[in-house]
Amino acid sequence: MKECIFCQIVRGEKPARKVYEGKGTLAILDTYPISRGHTLVIPKKHIIWHTDMDEKEAQVFYRTMHLVAAKIKKAFDPEYINVFIRGTRVPHLHGFLVPKIKGEDNIFDKIMDVHHYFQQRQTPFLSSDELDDIASRIREP
Repeated sequence: MKECIFCQIVRGEKPARKVYEGKGTLAILDTYPISRGHTLVIPKKHIIWHTDMDEKEAQVFYRTMHLVAAKIKKAFDPEYINVFIRGTRVPHLHGFLVPKIKGEDNIFDKIMDVHHYFQQRQTPFLSSDELDDIASRIREP
């Protein structure tokens, strides 16, 4: 897609701090990092939903996520690395690798701490039967 910022980066039309490049993927430092080492993994092909990748593309994408996370772990020795997938705001699939650096706070972990606090204190809004139904719907082919 011509106007997609990630496609422009893949084509070399926009600058990026590349940390890894494979045959079908590119890993770049986020322009507005949440933490030291915050990296985005993107497919070179314009894909919005990770479920739109075929099996081979998914293998390449998730292998790159794993490989780059290992590189971040080696570089920063973080407490852990948050992994999440997006395709919104920039409508091009991107995997976030956000390390939790020892002694450094970041907004993502603070948000997750607040989420956890409320999650433990709320009354579940779905009944046991509703949860069984949801699980059944997801299991079905």
